[in-house]
Amino acid sequence: MTSKGNFTKTGFSKSGFSCCSHYAVCDMGRKDCFYEQMDPEVKTYCNCYQRNQSKDKDVDREKNAISREEVEDELEVASFEEGQLSLF
Repeated sequence: MTSKGNFTKTGFSKSGFSCCSHYAVCDMGRKDCFYEQMDPEVKTYCNCYQRNQSKDKDVDREKNAISREEVEDELEVASFEEGQLSLF
């Protein structure tokens, strides 16, 4: 079977897909792709595999940690000395 147009040789869309039916085997992209030997192109378009195998995973975690600290700082600034406020 050959790759035609917008599909890989095993029939996956080249526009991307969230996960395949073998998501339990690869643990939602955390382990090796089930189709790696049959159709290596599949893991390129699998969103789960890309998300969990990205080299920027640590950078994303650092960004999230920084944004949490910023939010906590803003909450401290926004705290009111008068006590509990009502929304009504």
